[in-house]
Amino acid sequence: MNKNGFFIAFEGIDGSGKSTLAYNVGKWLQKSNIDMKRIHWKNTIFKSARFNNFLQLSVSIYKDIYSDIENQSELLHPFLNILGSSLYSLIYSQKVIPYLEKGYYILTDGWFYKRIARQLLDISIFFHLDDDTISDIGDWLFLLYKFSGNPDLIFLVDVDPEICWERKRFTHTKFETGTLIGLKKTTKENFIAYQEKLKDILLSFAKKNRWIILKNHSHEDLQSSLHFIQDIITIQSKVV
Repeated sequence: MNKNGFFIAFEGIDGSGKSTLAYNVGKWLQKSNIDMKRIHWKNTIFKSARFNNFLQLSVSIYKDIYSDIENQSELLHPFLNILGSSLYSLIYSQKVIPYLEKGYYILTDGWFYKRIARQLLDISIFFHLDDDTISDIGDWLFLLYKFSGNPDLIFLVDVDPEICWERKRFTHTKFETGTLIGLKKTTKENFIAYQEKLKDILLSFAKKNRWIILKNHSHEDLQSSLHFIQDIITIQSKVV
């Protein structure tokens, strides 16, 4: 691939502010006369009707399986991840690479890393698997997603789950609270406990892969966070 652009991802737990940061970084790039494109699997539209049908079917299958807790089995999770990795590979090959080859800067608020983290957390809770087994599954998942492309720069937005709860308390989903895998406390307690464990997994990814960690990001210090992000992007991508 003759890549001239730059691929930037923002990762973090639900409600951490990934979308806000990606949106504002995108505005900064546009003001700097840099061609940019924001990509997210939820609003991806392909030129091919078959690819669009595959995306819609994948989302439908994922929701159906997760909504039927009582009939889950270990075999369903490899299937879900094969489906997920196929979807991200499709987005990468059909949407990301073509824009990179044109010199665009690609921004995404969440790539496949949180999907892997959520899968590891869900199966560890639901199936009571030991740490060694979870580690082996993690290695398999990263191998599975190898064709989905790794961003050139990844920021992990490290925010206290209690702050995220205040942002998501009226808009959260069952996927974000652990309710679908059997957590039994109040919705708030479930959300905070689930997101705390999810954050720990993402932090382990960040430390292992040398992501940039944004500590204690909040809407109040948005401008200082953006200046820091802009400096990092300028250095690593040589944006003038």
